[in-house]
Amino acid sequence: MHDLTLRGFLGVDTVAQIRRDVLKLMKNLPIVIKRGLSCSVPKPPDFTVGLDVPLKVLKTQLLKEEKQQLLVTAAGGCGKTTLVEMLCQDENIQGI
Repeated sequence: MHDLTLRGFLGVDTVAQIRRDVLKLMKNLPIVIKRGLSCSVPKPPDFTVGLDVPLKVLKTQLLKEEKQQLLVTAAGGCGKTTLVEMLCQDENIQGI
């Protein structure tokens, strides 16, 4: 029978299991770091079709109208993520 009280939760078995779990995660940490996972913006594809005009519109809104936030919406698969990646990598946009 399991002790479902707070004392049972904080018991030796639970603490030992948490320790094992943390050590297991720490063991895998070098693998994650080695893979080069990061939060940086990925580079857009070298070649895209049909995103030149929307990219110019977004750049104009950010640079000339001094907007701080933009909302990009469209159906799935239309290239929203690629468009924003292209915008983030643009030399005129970086640093504003």
